[in-house]
Amino acid sequence: MVPHTVAFAAGTGESTSSPATALATTNTSATRSAIAAHETEVPPISNVALSTADYLRGVGILVLFLVIATLIATRKLPAMVALPLMALGIGLIAGIPLFGEKGVLIGILEGGGKTGAFMLYKAMIYSILGGMFARFIQDAKIAERLVKYAAEYGGENPFVVALFMSAIIVLIFTAIGGLPAIIMVGTVMFPVLLSLGVPPATVGGMMLLAFPIGLSLSPAVWKIRAEQYAVPTNVVMTYSLIWAGIQAVVLVAFLSIEFLRLKRSPVRFETVLKSVLVLVGASLAVGFVAGLPWLCKTAIVLGESWKTASAGSLAGIGTLLVAGGQRGLQFFRTVYPYLAGLWSVVKIVLWGLILLFIVLSQLEYRSTGRLTHEFNLLTPALPLLFILVLGFGDAYAPAFMAALAYGYLTTPRERAMQRLSRAIMEGVGDVAAPVVLLMGIGMLVTAAMHPSVESLISPMLAGFIPTRPLTYVLFFLLASPLSLYRGPLNEWGLGVGVARILAHFMPAPATMGAIQSVTMLQDPTTTQNVWICGYLKLDINALLFKLFFYSMFLVLAGLTLSAIMFF
Repeated sequence: MVPHTVAFAAGTGESTSSPATALATTNTSATRSAIAAHETEVPPISNVALSTADYLRGVGILVLFLVIATLIATRKLPAMVALPLMALGIGLIAGIPLFGEKGVLIGILEGGGKTGAFMLYKAMIYSILGGMFARFIQDAKIAERLVKYAAEYGGENPFVVALFMSAIIVLIFTAIGGLPAIIMVGTVMFPVLLSLGVPPATVGGMMLLAFPIGLSLSPAVWKIRAEQYAVPTNVVMTYSLIWAGIQAVVLVAFLSIEFLRLKRSPVRFETVLKSVLVLVGASLAVGFVAGLPWLCKTAIVLGESWKTASAGSLAGIGTLLVAGGQRGLQFFRTVYPYLAGLWSVVKIVLWGLILLFIVLSQLEYRSTGRLTHEFNLLTPALPLLFILVLGFGDAYAPAFMAALAYGYLTTPRERAMQRLSRAIMEGVGDVAAPVVLLMGIGMLVTAAMHPSVESLISPMLAGFIPTRPLTYVLFFLLASPLSLYRGPLNEWGLGVGVARILAHFMPAPATMGAIQSVTMLQDPTTTQNVWICGYLKLDINALLFKLFFYSMFLVLAGLTLSAIMFF
């Protein structure tokens, strides 16, 4: 799993080294020195010995976790019931009083603000807004018409459509993240793919494999992880770029295998190969244009280092790199004001078109009593447009409401307000189950992060710390299921806290790599998994099993990458 929100930056993990230097010196003594220097900022934590009673409590918590996780996975116990029970049991086993302000009932289950049942209140609100939005789109037959057009113009190769949409997901999540973005993208893309005959589990798996790639390419996420794990930002960036490439390969493999396995599928191996080559070429071209300033700066840094550290032909190449980078930057500085001005014009034009479509829809309906234009087909894409282009920034809820208002105004009809109200109420009912599940997740996370629980679990894990690359890979590979159901290696449970303790016994970046790798197992209790399974009418564990072998390969690949880079 990945962090649900990326729209903020945390700069305490910044490093003075440039990104280019990190790319040029990965796994070298320079990079290791940077890591060692940064690790001195982490205050030491003593390895506390547990008493027999505390050890038994810690074992009891792990046993409870395994038992309930097994009951959920085998569908013997609904997750909505199991998670609050797990939170209650963890608190009681850890010795937290049942009653009182800091007891289990109030401090863990009830919580308040950003703990307990209300911990994920934003995710609940976004789920409700997304449910309203999706129900309106369905009621106005917008989804139906989009599906019809997608089936008509999407061609006979759903693999190409899925591959193209995966690239769009990656691009979007380099800029934004979180459940609202998942809902925005899924509301648009899921009906299209389903209409082309793509199975719901494949659709959900595509989303869960694609969006972490975008997050791995996001500078905001690099800064967040640098602060969380006390690792230099340039080291996080280097690891994330390579990690994103590995994830991209697995995503393409997943889509290729799933589409080739489909019965009556028009997809053939030659088509898959051709589509992948086209996508790779287009991605390289777009990346080159979008990353021109960064590439120029990288060329200058590499060129300067080669000029000073080498002689002969390598020094000559360094001189050429410096000259080319400087010219590229000068060109970018020259054209940037024009590009900025053009971008402002584009935004003004888009706002003008939105208002024009509303006015034309209203005028036509009032004058003729019917509607021939289909301007409301833009509605599903508007939340993303508002966030990414039209200046809404982090205002996700207003983006949903503004898009809903646009859909309402461009869909004039009899009893329009009553039908909107009914869609809103039915939309809330559609997401009732995911909202209840989110409450249980908040309780469980609060219990897992309670100091009494941390003090029991963290020392137990510290007693089994691997110190060699091979044992590191094997240990975390076998322990990876502990990232499921908000387990102790889950990034949104004890994961980051455990990583900070483990950093005193192994390189800090290795703990980051371990947590990032093991959380590639698709935890059914993540907010994005809950919403996707709810929308696609899948069992909460369906995507865990669908992606299991792909996820385990990612876990192994990520741990191997970390072992090579950081040991």
